Amino acid sequence: MTERKTYHSTLGDLLLEAENRTLTMCKWSDTTIHDNEGCVSSCSMGGFLDIVSSELDEYLAGKRKTFDIPLADRGTPFDNIVWNLIASIPYGDTMSYSQIARMTGRPGGARAVANACRRNPLCIFIPCHRVIAADGSLSGYSGGRERKKRLLQLEKFPDQQQCYIRKNM
Repeated sequence: MTERKTYHSTLGDLLLEAENRTLTMCKWSDTTIHDNEGCVSSCSMGGFLDIVSSELDEYLAGKRKTFDIPLADRGTPFDNIVWNLIASIPYGDTMSYSQIARMTGRPGGARAVANACRRNPLCIFIPCHRVIAADGSLSGYSGGRERKKRLLQLEKFPDQQQCYIRKNM
């Protein structure tokens, strides 16, 4: 069974999707075309996406640094290698596209790493916002540079960022 839910935050809405208690998608709604055909909403109490939402609440409140949610591998073999490396970047830290490329064994592959980031179906959970340009600039982010900046600020200064918690809707 596929579950879908929209998670509302002050950073924007996230579209969540899960199959068999595994998160398959977490994307910013304003950057995604989404088809709701044949899906079941997870608005009932105790649904898997309610657990995902609770972990997002804790993260956006600066109270969670890692996630316990099982994530689906849905990329190419190279994408999955890149995403696993990105998932290992500690909370509050950053790494450059070129550093990750070297770690994959492709030292000239910064652009390929950027493309894998662009295809990441699990933003925040696979924290591509922690990947920056070699010169330290923010560079691109599928959710936009302003969101990237705010997520990095949240992680660097969690006690000052209580404003990202879910909006009441």
